[in-house]
Amino acid sequence: MIHGSIPSTIWRLSKLTLLNLTSNFLVGKISPEIPNLSRLEQLSLSNNFFTEIPAALGRLSSLGLIDVSYNNLSGRIPDDLGNLASLNSLFLNNNLLSGEIPSTIGGCLALHKLDLSHNFLTGRVPPNITNLQEMQLFLNLSHNQLNGPLPVELSKLEKVQEIDLSCNRFNGTISSCYALKLVNFSNNSIQGSLPQTLGDLKSIVAMDFSNKKLSGKIPASLNKSKTLTFLNLSGNSFEGMIPTGGVFNLYNEIIFLKQPEALWLRSWHSTLQAQALLFPIKNLLDHILCYHICVRILVNDLLRDRMAALEATAGFDYERLLGGSYGRVYRGSLPDGTQIAVKVLQLQISNSTKVFNRECQILKRIRHRNLIRIITACSLPEFKAFALPYMENGSLDAHLYPPKGLGAGSAGLTLLQRVNICSDIAEGMAYLHHHSPVKVIHCDLKPSNVLLNDDMTALVSDFGISRLVMTVKAAG
Repeated sequence: MIHGSIPSTIWRLSKLTLLNLTSNFLVGKISPEIPNLSRLEQLSLSNNFFTEIPAALGRLSSLGLIDVSYNNLSGRIPDDLGNLASLNSLFLNNNLLSGEIPSTIGGCLALHKLDLSHNFLTGRVPPNITNLQEMQLFLNLSHNQLNGPLPVELSKLEKVQEIDLSCNRFNGTISSCYALKLVNFSNNSIQGSLPQTLGDLKSIVAMDFSNKKLSGKIPASLNKSKTLTFLNLSGNSFEGMIPTGGVFNLYNEIIFLKQPEALWLRSWHSTLQAQALLFPIKNLLDHILCYHICVRILVNDLLRDRMAALEATAGFDYERLLGGSYGRVYRGSLPDGTQIAVKVLQLQISNSTKVFNRECQILKRIRHRNLIRIITACSLPEFKAFALPYMENGSLDAHLYPPKGLGAGSAGLTLLQRVNICSDIAEGMAYLHHHSPVKVIHCDLKPSNVLLNDDMTALVSDFGISRLVMTVKAAG
């Protein structure tokens, strides 16, 4: 891996067409000398620690791909990016960007993919987004602070297949003109009823309208769809009869999430009512995630074709419980058989959400062989969890202080193993204090937070109460 800043010699490679420095420890600003790479067509700098997007990027007229996702980019999105007429893919997701989406983005006429999700963007979606008529694959604006009426302009993007506007502050009503395969409008303040024309979407595969203020009846036209495989209507106030026919005949897989109020299920439970309803349809998901009754952890990016299920805990079986304080940790496995540990947050504990967010933030930014890494995370209003590598040999605490009758404890650790464990811990802490781009004070280092993998390498874990130390180095 490369540490520090991008070597200045790279900016002299005037004939370079592709620059890929993904997943390193690169820090600081992206150099304003980048226009020297006048022939650059693809720029991939994701999974680093860059802090600012230079406006000079807008002068690279040949750029077709910009991927600076998963960095620490802050500030506004440069207006000059709208000058990139050849740009077809722009990934700025999972950063700290703020301000409004620049209206100049409508100048990127060749754009096929746009992902601005997981930032702090505010304001309304610019109306001239309708200029992006070549937007064919996906538009992801989720997990921001965007507001105003649900943009009617999006209905004019006739070629786009996937739209995710979830977890924003949009209001108003839903337009019926989306020609989509996947759509996610969940966790907004959208009101009104679902349009009957939803059933006319010939290619629709998945729709999520959960946790909003929708009311009225569920459109009966949805039973005409031959492609719909996932429909989430939970957390709304629908009323009347659930339609029959088509996908609604698969009522045996319906899961009820809240106390019943006004929605009636027409079937063998004709007296059953439910206000919140989740339809998992056909075989898109092998199992469904719902807190107390879930059998698997659902790790889905609804608007990407990477939708998948993370098989985890066999219904949070007690026999798989490994421990935990703010969260319960269960042993599980990925579809390929890889063993993992799934940490499920206990939301009823005070400050648990804050602890979860802090731990995710820290685990995202640190990379070291002696520090636990995060595989993936799932954050919903009613459920928060993340997956970590499973440590075959448990915690150091279990080796030092085993329950009576369950082994020899520290007697089972050789002197060399103990020295190596101490060395591993010291290296991990030294990285946190002195070498990590973002300094971290663990605040809870103890044997139970030191895990041992299959070759007895020690990894420091549990960063829930850690502290980020923001330092400013003096120039020179």
